[in-house]
Amino acid sequence: MDTGELIKKCVAKNPEAWREFIERYEDIVARSVRNKLSKLGAKFPRDEFHDIVQEIFLMIWENNRLAGLRDIRVLKNWLIMVALNKTSNYCRRRANTKPPGTVSFDEHVNSEGMLVSPESVIPNGEPDAGDIFESRELRAVVKKATDSLDHRQQLAFKLYVYERLRLKDIAAIMNIPANTAATLVRRARIEVRKKIDKYSERNTRE
Repeated sequence: MDTGELIKKCVAKNPEAWREFIERYEDIVARSVRNKLSKLGAKFPRDEFHDIVQEIFLMIWENNRLAGLRDIRVLKNWLIMVALNKTSNYCRRRANTKPPGTVSFDEHVNSEGMLVSPESVIPNGEPDAGDIFESRELRAVVKKATDSLDHRQQLAFKLYVYERLRLKDIAAIMNIPANTAATLVRRARIEVRKKIDKYSERNTRE
């Protein structure tokens, strides 16, 4: 597949094309991240280095940044600049980022790639989700809870809950195994649910 066609399919949110895009350009992004970290004098473990590289691709996917690329001839230089900027941002944010807690789960994934009987992020006893999200206050609670998630959990949660993507598609977008995608979704949903339950309990007492 030539570069132009690949980019068009990525802009159209094609998971298979996105997987190919990552495979094709991961090395140049990784080299850029490594060079920037070296210049900043920052040393991260291998897993965290991989997280930085992954976050760059996630940002490009989530914001559909490739749609704004006018000349594919500058793609590599563009990726280098994006990687350098995101690495700087990551280093600034790292001091305020806490590692996510470990949460186990025993639910299975169905044939459609969705978690079987997932808990709703909406507390029990409330009206349907459509009515609840009409509440500006609750929407603000959900947004704040989502924004506080680890960046990988946040992306997995948004893709699963809001875009209704299957776990295998989320895995392709994030370039991770499907079981890792399921873990990220589960952890994120638990954390968001906790915040919504607190909101619900507070309103019940009032």
